Amino acid sequence: MSGKWTEKMITKALADYFGSEETLPFSKEEYKELAHKVLQEWNGGENEEAFYSLVHDAVYDMLTN
Repeated sequence: MSGKWTEKMITKALADYFGSEETLPFSKEEYKELAHKVLQEWNGGENEEAFYSLVHDAVYDMLTN
């Protein structure tokens, strides 16, 4: 999984919470930091469903902390 693709998945997960990609509350730097965190935790697993869960969990953590 690449950083850009992970950032796109994060954007989609955030859009699930905010209803639109145009109203997302984070800067590009914050997206990159979150994508980096997700990729570190993912560490090359093969199950896509687990990756999507990891993205959603990371987004939820970012929104609630």
